Amino acid sequence: QSAGGGQKATLATLRGENVKIHPHSVNCKAHALANDARDGPTLVCYDDITRGESQMYVRECTTVAAPALVLVTGNLAVEPLPPCSMPDHDESDPVAVREAEETRRDAQAAQDASQCAVLVCDDWLRFRVPLTVLSQIACLRIRLAKAFAAKTQRPHEALAPDLADALGAVATVLAHDGGAAAAGD
Repeated sequence: QSAGGGQKATLATLRGENVKIHPHSVNCKAHALANDARDGPTLVCYDDITRGESQMYVRECTTVAAPALVLVTGNLAVEPLPPCSMPDHDESDPVAVREAEETRRDAQAAQDASQCAVLVCDDWLRFRVPLTVLSQIACLRIRLAKAFAAKTQRPHEALAPDLADALGAVATVLAHDGGAAAAGD
């Protein structure tokens, strides 16, 4: 999360700790951590957490794009979206209960119609992904692994066209995600 007025970004760790980027870190003043709400949370990898006088800090950190993690993570799993829960309501008011049930039912119907699932990276990082994209991600990951294996085994040979195309697709995805490509592309 990024705070305005020159304040540094506050990060939440997997353990629920709130930390800041260490003032001596190259990324300390980087406002690249500020993200648009529609992009989801910014992912930050770090080496160490240190305790300052009044704050905990991360050092040796870098931001990581979600598409990059999805493409190179060790383990991917697909789970259904969790069921929609009842909104807050007054349990003693039958009208409020009925309205809450209708709201939950409508939300569940919209979620079911969304044709999305949860993509789980390495058993902890979860992304809501359209079903049509899941097969594309799986195919791209397979071709990327084959391309890496081919270059490792035969570094001086050209890649097969499908593997070269896969690398091109990955480069395009990462360039767009990092803002390197033009907005209209």
